[in-house]
Amino acid sequence: MWIVSSACMLAPRTKAFLPYLKQRPEGHIVNISSINGIIPTPFQSPYNAAKYAVRGFTETLIQENQYSKLNLTREVKNENSRDRL
Repeated sequence: MWIVSSACMLAPRTKAFLPYLKQRPEGHIVNISSINGIIPTPFQSPYNAAKYAVRGFTETLIQENQYSKLNLTREVKNENSRDRL
């Protein structure tokens, strides 16, 4: 159930703010995911799926807005550090 709230609510909430953020040069979207969106952990399939969803949604959004002034960042949180990918 928490996959629905964490992954599926990301898209409508982000899309709701997109028109306003595109109008402003300082508009920036940052989506944070864990390393499990890149390297899955055994026995954590719901969590891994949610993190893959965040990653896929954000990467698609970056491609769709590559010629706009909107800034998008995908942060991947690791246990030891935060890596920008």
